[in-house]
Amino acid sequence: MRLLLGVMRNVQQQVVVAGKSSCKRWLPLLFFALALADLQQEFRLLLDHFTTTSLLYAIRHHLLAVVVMISLPSLWHHYGLVASRHL
Repeated sequence: MRLLLGVMRNVQQQVVVAGKSSCKRWLPLLFFALALADLQQEFRLLLDHFTTTSLLYAIRHHLLAVVVMISLPSLWHHYGLVASRHL
């Protein structure tokens, strides 16, 4: 009986760990979608009429979204498919 309970606890812990790692894989995609939603209007303005001033405005007033977009390759490496292969 004790052996069975120990095995069940071990399986539950592995399922919880596997669930957390697969959830982490979606984190960069969520950040990307939120950054695109934040920058959507700025991209439209830049496509309509590109100026250096409008680019600097977009970077200055949406700094977090720009940083997320720049750091996406690192996020994919840390949380994405490469990290899941090492588990």
